[in-house]
Amino acid sequence: MKILRFSILMFSLVLFSTAIFAQNPLQPNIVVIMADDMGYGDISALNPDSKIQTPVLDQLIKEGRSLSEAHTSAALCTPARYAFLTGRYNFRTGITGVASGYSKPMIEYERETVASLLKKAGYQTAIIGKWHLGLEWLPLDSSRPVFTKDDFMPENLNVDYSRPVRGVNEVGFDYSFISPAGNNLAPYCFIRNGQVVNMPTAQIESQVTGAYFNDYEKRHNGGAIAPDYKLINTLETLTGEAVNYLEDASKNNKPFFLFFSLTAPHFPWVPQKRFVGRSAAGSYGDFVTEIDATVGTILDKIKALGADDNTLVIFTADNGGATPEGFTEKYHHEMNYGRRGQKGEIWEGGVRVPFIVRWPGVVKNGKSSDKRISFTDMLASFAHIAGTEINRKFGEDSYDVSSVILGTRNERRVERGAIVNQSGNVRGLSITENGWKLIPYGYGRHGLIPAEGGQPKGQLYDLNNDKMETKNLYNHHPEIVSRLSSLLEKYISEGYSRPGKQ
Repeated sequence: MKILRFSILMFSLVLFSTAIFAQNPLQPNIVVIMADDMGYGDISALNPDSKIQTPVLDQLIKEGRSLSEAHTSAALCTPARYAFLTGRYNFRTGITGVASGYSKPMIEYERETVASLLKKAGYQTAIIGKWHLGLEWLPLDSSRPVFTKDDFMPENLNVDYSRPVRGVNEVGFDYSFISPAGNNLAPYCFIRNGQVVNMPTAQIESQVTGAYFNDYEKRHNGGAIAPDYKLINTLETLTGEAVNYLEDASKNNKPFFLFFSLTAPHFPWVPQKRFVGRSAAGSYGDFVTEIDATVGTILDKIKALGADDNTLVIFTADNGGATPEGFTEKYHHEMNYGRRGQKGEIWEGGVRVPFIVRWPGVVKNGKSSDKRISFTDMLASFAHIAGTEINRKFGEDSYDVSSVILGTRNERRVERGAIVNQSGNVRGLSITENGWKLIPYGYGRHGLIPAEGGQPKGQLYDLNNDKMETKNLYNHHPEIVSRLSSLLEKYISEGYSRPGKQ
């Protein structure tokens, strides 16, 4: 009898342990691939009228899930990346525009980030690709600053490229191989763990011509460049570095976090020769097909390492696509399919981004979600997935939406609070709650041009019934305008939006 009771007890413990393990799997590797200026409609599985075919990303959706209402915090890359890494709205810092390659560090070294959080949880952490969040360059002449007038003017620079560069590893990354600000801003070079790899001793001429949204194929700013740095090879170089990192990280008995931050398809649009002509959307579309192949290379490497089943892969973009004048009419391709606006704009096309998730055996195949989430939610969500907790002093705007990301049973119960978005202007904010979106500051590309001729003072849209934001209801629902205005002011004045911050 005692033997029978012991057997039953042991069997129960095994069942209990199995259940616990099923609910709390081992810490997964986490690989985030973030494209630069890529629209929701650039993925063929998400846009039935797409003129670009993306078979790898389409397959990723089939093997995982797509979130149709994932939103960056801002319609520009620098502020969006800040929010993704810190769980804090960028407007709280004054970060509203785009940094240069010589801007000062924008993430305080003591602030908790996705990288430092996961490092604390036992992860190996790495960033490869575009940084664009400022660096601590050291001067040649310590008696004057790194630059004296305009950080986009190379003749004013006072940089000693041979000295260590701080700003990346100091915020939680064990390993870094970065481009300071992407493929369109000087200095054009790579930095590995704070040391410039190839000194930018040459100069490249500016190709910025015409209006901001014209001449994207060749558009880049002039400045310092390493003699062996080729704009057309940047994505390939970064992909090779990412593959090498995965190989090295897999040899250690620790999970890894890789933030693979692409420089494409941001201008200049420079697809490699083998991708030219693969799309029906010009050089931009061809560049997107190169991104698709890049994702395939990363997925193939993860599979070859035998890490497929324990790796959470997320593909997203930092903001909506940047549509040059006449592009849509010429190619009949909508980068930001189904939404109004584009990069830099407060409308949904500027802040709604693709968000694809795959984790074999955990994320159910082919499922999708229309739950609204924010980039700021990554800190709290990754904490839950990794089995750790965020420091309550930080992550001021980060909600745990891990059940939405993974598609677990708790997804329906997630009550994500109102989401704040920003255009390219410090006052160009919007707030969205329960499908109602308020842009309180008027009309215009950044929502800042004063209303004239009896126009409403602001914009209010019912996104549940008007996803293209065509019907302004600002004068029709004063009670909603008042409520959302008060909530936005509360979020601003209190310094946080996450419940239970204090």
